[in-house]
Amino acid sequence: MKPLTDIRAAFAALPEDIDTDQIAEATGRQRASVLRNWAQDPTFPSGTRGPDGTRLRKKKAVLAWIEKQPFAQRENPPGPRNLAERARALPPLALRLSVSEMAEVLGVVRQAVNYYAANYRPGTTDRPFPAADGKRRRSWPEVRAWILDQDPQTAEQTPLAEWLAAQLKIRTKTAEALLTDPQAAEGAGLVEQLATRLGIGTQTAEALLKANVPALVPAPARKRRQPAPGRMLMAPLARAVGIGRGSLYNYASNHTLDSDDPFPAADDDGARDLEEVRAWLTRHGKNPT
Repeated sequence: MKPLTDIRAAFAALPEDIDTDQIAEATGRQRASVLRNWAQDPTFPSGTRGPDGTRLRKKKAVLAWIEKQPFAQRENPPGPRNLAERARALPPLALRLSVSEMAEVLGVVRQAVNYYAANYRPGTTDRPFPAADGKRRRSWPEVRAWILDQDPQTAEQTPLAEWLAAQLKIRTKTAEALLTDPQAAEGAGLVEQLATRLGIGTQTAEALLKANVPALVPAPARKRRQPAPGRMLMAPLARAVGIGRGSLYNYASNHTLDSDDPFPAADDDGARDLEEVRAWLTRHGKNPT
């Protein structure tokens, strides 16, 4: 977003009735952002429909609304030092983020990230903004270090568990437990809590956590091997003999290996021999098909 002085100057050159595109251009915001974030505010001037259906708003009313907003109280646009507190709130997790993701994490618009990339290029400064890779993603630790390097305060490296405990207002031991137990993390709503605390999306919060915590990444599902010929899992086995699957499970649990006539045992993949099951059912008068 432009400095308030520049916004005032841009509004001075506009007609009395202005549309959304003119508001976006004068303020340096995206049109979608004006509609999504400003126009949805009940205090934002509603305006009227013009002859062509375009919504027009009084520029004086719009400018007065902007001047009252907290984000417009600063005469200068956000710079690296304004981002330091935000960057310091997140640890240097091993993530590579797109411009959109970086903007979300830092709480700025995409243009701010692009501004630093364009104005702090190699050859123009001793400390250029971190370069993007072939997929136009940048290393979050490098970007974080670059931002903090512009700030006079020294960046402190905090262990992830301690940082998470401070963010979520929980004990460090509790945070350590959550970082090693996916089910506990899910039950505690860890991703949602973190997203809410930092004001970022749940997908970004999940990526931040999983980047350096392999324990939170679900293990790939084990691919079950196909049963050998003549052997079936319980569901197809129940269909083959014409008896409910629940009944078969009941027979298996009540006629174990220590029974006089145990139910046919399953192999390592949970499959049983069809003919053995049929023979067992016949012996016990269960009338298989």
